[in-house]
Amino acid sequence: MKPDRDRVRAKAMFAQMSPKEKRAHILRYYWPHMAAGLFVLMVAVALAVTCYNNAKTRDYVYVGIQQEYYEQLQPRVEQLAAEADWPEGLNYMSYPSTSSPDGMGSMQMVMYLSADQLDAAVCDERTTTLLQQDETMRCQVWPLEDTALGQGHTADEPLFLVTFADTARGEKAVQFQQLLAGSAPVQSN
Repeated sequence: MKPDRDRVRAKAMFAQMSPKEKRAHILRYYWPHMAAGLFVLMVAVALAVTCYNNAKTRDYVYVGIQQEYYEQLQPRVEQLAAEADWPEGLNYMSYPSTSSPDGMGSMQMVMYLSADQLDAAVCDERTTTLLQQDETMRCQVWPLEDTALGQGHTADEPLFLVTFADTARGEKAVQFQQLLAGSAPVQSN
């Protein structure tokens, strides 16, 4: 019977408290429980968001095209996808040349690659050379004019199709890379 008497006494004492005293009492005795509950809730939300984002990015294939050639090549990518009955999920990015004076092209390229947001890229010779020098990139390189993407395209400078191995999208990215290339790579690292 003692626990019932304690519970009745605590309930009566709590009823006599002002709202401010009630808040202070609850925080004093239950803050570790509330903090732990909030932490568990935050971890659960972060995991759910991460899983959702990872699942979503696997539905897309990311193609980067150097800014100067974006308007010319993006429709050709669309055409190749349509001819192959490629499901939706193409994501395009344009970036400045890595030889741009402000260095923005290099920064954007590094950002896209480090975020695993690039499966294939159309690059100038300087950018391609930089990518090939980095052994962690594991890229394959085709002269653009030798690829399905580059058929009928003319440029003032040599351009290359660069594809990246080990993307998070796996087989889907590889299939689209093969669709763009349409042939075996000339160079690999």
